[in-house]
Amino acid sequence: MKSDIVNRVIDKIPVKSHSDFLSEILTHYVDKQGLGGVSKPDLDALIIYLYTKYSKDKNFDAFSLGQMFMIKESRVKFLYEIGLIKYSGLTEGGAWIEILEKLKTAKFELESNERSQIRFKFENPALYKFFQKRLRIMGGTAIFSSTYETVTISLTAFFEILDHVHDVSQTEFATKEMKVIHELIELVIKKLGASLGKKKLQELQGGVGIKTKTGRALTHASSMAGIGSYILSMVSG
Repeated sequence: MKSDIVNRVIDKIPVKSHSDFLSEILTHYVDKQGLGGVSKPDLDALIIYLYTKYSKDKNFDAFSLGQMFMIKESRVKFLYEIGLIKYSGLTEGGAWIEILEKLKTAKFELESNERSQIRFKFENPALYKFFQKRLRIMGGTAIFSSTYETVTISLTAFFEILDHVHDVSQTEFATKEMKVIHELIELVIKKLGASLGKKKLQELQGGVGIKTKTGRALTHASSMAGIGSYILSMVSG
């Protein structure tokens, strides 16, 4: 008789994916290192990673996973990061596609026109490392709260990292990845515009608004080589 936890795991994975789920477990646990060759933490990481990959919602939710597998959220995040690194074969371009997929549906909150900082949800600390890497290359900074699963960053730095990924990384990401990345960046900027609101964007286009940090950030971003046209469309739309 299957335990409750086994039933919960199986129920969350579509029937059509059961064989793929089992096949990947056996491939990594038996074929590659031989039975018993994978340590207990790595096996735990493999299961957490593959469950997230094949579950119906495919979302990384540390709280739900913690309840599912009866472990702490911090442990879930640690194991998922190991799984992503060791078993996913994830490229940096692939990681950015996942990041942008999340951001295109995120809700962006603007602290104030003067501070010109935005805040958005970022549940997956393993993927945040790819965001952080690019930010450091540019000399930028952001605040990541693992407790609240949020990122706080200046609007200018956010635009600059999007422009950086859109343009500079063309020599580092695969062509097929860049095509997807370009499309997703445009959607992320549209979502940002929707979060700020048409009225707010109109206020920032002239008068006192254009002199604020947020107004200046938008003006600066509109001249960027990679994403400038997206910004102009967002502001005028």
